[in-house]
This record gives sequence, structure tokens and C-alpha cells, in this order.
Amino acid sequence: MRIRLEEVHHIKRKPSGLYQMRATIDRGPKLVGVRITQGLGTRDLREALERRDLIIAALEKAERISNG
Repeated sequence: MRIRLEEVHHIKRKPSGLYQMRATIDRGPKLVGVRITQGLGTRDLREALERRDLIIAALEKAERISNG
């Protein structure tokens, strides 16, 4: 699985001031990637980046487990 991230820090500030991350999960050369958007639940940039890193790590770990 490859995760293609968008934006400079891969996160975006919504009008409410909260951050969200967007990523595209590549499912292979013959399938269209899946775009995910996940709210990070914080207005602090540093905390948003940490939460983004945790989400990416969890996605990568889940892929390794499913591939066996």
C-alpha cells in the first residue's frame, strides 16, 4: 500500500479552525485509489501533525498485517 498525501503538511485547516488530513490510498495499478479525509480534532498545528503521523502509521501497519 502506498499513501499519497496532499497539501504541504498533508493537512488542511477548516473554516472552523480545526485541522483535517487528506490522503489517497493506492490500491494497485489497475484500481482507482481511495481518498480518505479524517478530522484531527484540534486547532493546534503541532498536535495535528502528530495525530496525522499516528494515523499514517496505523494505516501502514494495517496493510502489513493484512498482507500477512
